[in-house]
Amino acid sequence: MKVILGNGISAKIFAFYNPEYVRIAPSGGGQMDKKAFVYTAFLHRNSWSDEFLDDIGVKTKAMEISMGHWYKNEAHLSLPDGEAWKEFLRKKLSGLVPPPSLFPKEALIAKPYLKSSLLSTYGTPLKKIIKALEMKLQDRRIVDAKAVNITDDMIDLDSGESVKYSHLVSTIPAPVFWKIYSGECAEKKIFHSNSLFVQTMEYATWLNMGYPELTDKFICYFPESKYPFDRVGRLENLYGDNLFIEGSVKFAKSVEIENARLIRNYGNTAPPLIMFLGRYAEWNPDIMVHHVVARSANKYMLESIWSDQKSFNKEFVTYSPEIEYVQMVVKDYILHLISEIDSLLNTINWKMKGWEKRDKKVKREAILEEWIDIFKFWLSIGLMFGFSVEDFGFMYWEKSEIIRRKHGNLG
Repeated sequence: MKVILGNGISAKIFAFYNPEYVRIAPSGGGQMDKKAFVYTAFLHRNSWSDEFLDDIGVKTKAMEISMGHWYKNEAHLSLPDGEAWKEFLRKKLSGLVPPPSLFPKEALIAKPYLKSSLLSTYGTPLKKIIKALEMKLQDRRIVDAKAVNITDDMIDLDSGESVKYSHLVSTIPAPVFWKIYSGECAEKKIFHSNSLFVQTMEYATWLNMGYPELTDKFICYFPESKYPFDRVGRLENLYGDNLFIEGSVKFAKSVEIENARLIRNYGNTAPPLIMFLGRYAEWNPDIMVHHVVARSANKYMLESIWSDQKSFNKEFVTYSPEIEYVQMVVKDYILHLISEIDSLLNTINWKMKGWEKRDKKVKREAILEEWIDIFKFWLSIGLMFGFSVEDFGFMYWEKSEIIRRKHGNLG
């Protein structure tokens, strides 16, 4: 059996696109059932989101929301930058004791997603989109039970039943998963998070409290510590007269959403036959609803990567059975690969002490970019020899088994 653990928005999206999976989750509401919280979440507009809304029968128009910030008693029609951004970071990180990490503590929280001061979304509230999705799932099987133990092929439920799985998609929070997982890859993991405090408020009440006027279709950040909240949104066509307000510390009449603001965990890798899906399952604050849609709908991600790289390479090379030509091109790819490996090496402090100062700041984004460059040349080599996704999968698992035997671990 193929199983989805959980019944939040990530589980529902995956279940919609993958009907062969059965959901297992106890009845009860999740974060998206809290009005003040769901007001703060948006489905970002892109091609995946467009297709998703069409698939679940939601007809809606695109909507752009202006993003700005209030700083030193003045409205700025831009995201916080410069000193305002530094203050905003200090505010969000106040009280945070950062866990051990390769990167600075500001890299542990959600990075700015938007590159401009406009958020492109839709003119339908996310709660209505979730309702439409639930209507599409009303005939799908769901087991009303809680997982209490997970092995590498079985799930024990609080009902006393045990379910054997061939593949498991876990959308439950990572700390919960690792607490009940007892398979071969079990290990103690520590996850860090902060509470999020949210509230809805009538706009008239906001103004009566002496806070600044906000135009419609506007989300405003408040970097200064004198404001107890971080972000406020006024969206009349979505929420009527209600504002949403969110912050890192408790303020008047706010509702606490525990563990809502995640501190990134770089070691949260799923065991074999298991996939983590969603912000809390992956424990990654950068994951948004549209990322879940893309992963859920795209069953053939590797095939897409293979075909994308091959179509690009066709602009420069010919896929030919001539072995001399193939070897010549592969030689060039290997040389480029060596160069890219050197570029990756130069993103870290690798020289021995005494040869140069070892004070280079290690930047995650730079490492990721160089790693992808290496992957692209690595993939291009395989494409020249005609290796397919199936070849890759077969040899990867065969090689893994050989290595396990060599090291005396049959798994």
